[in-house]
Order: sequence, then C-alpha cells, then structure tokens
Amino acid sequence: MEKINQVIRGWSNYFRCAWLYKETVRKLDSKLRRRIRAIIWKQWKSIRKKEESLVRLGCPRDKAHSYACARQGCVRCAVTFLNKYIRNIHLKKKGLLTIEEYFDTVAERFMKSFVRTAQCRRARWVV
Repeated sequence: MEKINQVIRGWSNYFRCAWLYKETVRKLDSKLRRRIRAIIWKQWKSIRKKEESLVRLGCPRDKAHSYACARQGCVRCAVTFLNKYIRNIHLKKKGLLTIEEYFDTVAERFMKSFVRTAQCRRARWVV
C-alpha cells in the first residue's frame, strides 16, 4: 500500500496541471481498486479462507461458500461480488489513497498558485 500511495502522490503532483481530465482519473481509480480487490482474493488461497473472510465482511454464509467455490478468475470475482464486500471504506482503512480525492487537493493547490495574465498574446520570434 505504501508503494502504491507513493506512486499516486508522485503521479498526481507531476500531472497536477491536467485538472480537466477528471473522468480519466476516476476510471484509473476504479481500475486500481478492482485490481487490489483481485489481489486480496488471490491472497485468500483456500476455499475455507475465502469463505471465512467473506463472512467476516458481512456476506451470508451460504453465499460466501458459493462465492468461494466460484470458478471465475480473480478479476471477474472482483467485478461481480467482491466490490460489494470489500468496499472503498475498507481499502481506505488499510491506508490506500483515493486518486480522485488526492488529485483534487493537488489540483486545487496548483490553481491557487497559478496566476493567469489578463491578456494572452501570441508568441513572437525574437531575433
């Protein structure tokens, strides 16, 4: 999580002037969270561990067992049912930054310090 947060901070600070691309940041954030959910699903290697973890997250036991025995890939599981139980709140408690929120704060600071001139002129060649 620390390495991911470092990359998020570095990327957001580097591209802070591109504050217009909010939809791109939102899509990137959702893809990152989906992949993290898939990694968590892979870390719960056995069916018993998957079932117990899902029950701990609030899933009914019968559904947890059917989810744990699912033959789908880990990313497919992250898309279909894991996002119901491993919420963004859980990932935030683990220490993961939300790219969109952090990008908004960085872009806001940048826009406060960015001074626009009253009149924009064409660039001229200086000889």
